[in-house]
Amino acid sequence: MSKTRMVLLRITGSVVGLLAVGVVVGVALFFILIPFDPDKGGSWEGAFPMFIGFLAGVVASTVGAAAGATITQRFLRQRSSFWRASLGAVVGLVVGALCGLLLFFVGGLGTGTLSGLAVLGALIIAVAAIVAGAVIGSGWKAKPRDAASPSV
Repeated sequence: MSKTRMVLLRITGSVVGLLAVGVVVGVALFFILIPFDPDKGGSWEGAFPMFIGFLAGVVASTVGAAAGATITQRFLRQRSSFWRASLGAVVGLVVGALCGLLLFFVGGLGTGTLSGLAVLGALIIAVAAIVAGAVIGSGWKAKPRDAASPSV
């Protein structure tokens, strides 16, 4: 199998893991925490569950992207480390969040308000960086399973 195909399969696995784990956890926590909102009836109604759901979704997305890349690599018969993929996903999250925040604020400075396009661009950059970090981390020092295990 070509290297390009293997990388594309790891990217696909990482995206599926990110969406399956992160989005599900974030949305589930949002709906679970709505009854416990301390500002219920206030001007910030729904902000607490949305914030906690978002934070949990970001953490779960990072773990899901790393798990998806690692599981896909196992199917490709390569030995890889979940922890390397997790480290890559966390580094990708930090880099993507910083670049996304830059776009978020620069995109809103020209109009005086934050546009939906700037928000969407910031989210796309952050998600792409998480996936790229997980894929790069999972492929770092990965070996074919046959060459990795000593034969007796």
